[in-house]
Amino acid sequence: MSKMYQNIYIAELFCYTFFIVITYIDKIKKGRGDDMNFQYQDMGIRIKTRRKELRIKQAELAETLGISNNHMSSIENGKQKPSLDTFIGICKCLNVSPDYLLLGAMHAQNVPQDIIDKLHLCSPSDIELAKEFIELLVKRNSANHINILP
Repeated sequence: MSKMYQNIYIAELFCYTFFIVITYIDKIKKGRGDDMNFQYQDMGIRIKTRRKELRIKQAELAETLGISNNHMSSIENGKQKPSLDTFIGICKCLNVSPDYLLLGAMHAQNVPQDIIDKLHLCSPSDIELAKEFIELLVKRNSANHINILP
């Protein structure tokens, strides 16, 4: 990998990690971590969003997983919990980690503590601005099918 592409990769990886941290802080500030039903709704939203990013129809995903379209819809709406086998199948089909579906973070353990500490010093408007910037990078990478994760 050339030095230029390596620098771009590192910058995009940093931005992606920054996005994860911002999302985590945002959830903590909103107190969203305690309600299990809300977590299933969040997971369903992440499944639906990722499925749409990959341009997979709900019925196609359900068929691949061997479940009914109604069950898949209920999972995406947070009304039903997927079995472990279905959950693993969803992760494989959507090419995401279980951490991403459950917590909204693909590699939270790789976030340097100094970044987290510095984010705590930012104003809410600065965090929102940074979040929007990171979302733009993620969308750009999704649109170009660039995999920034190692």
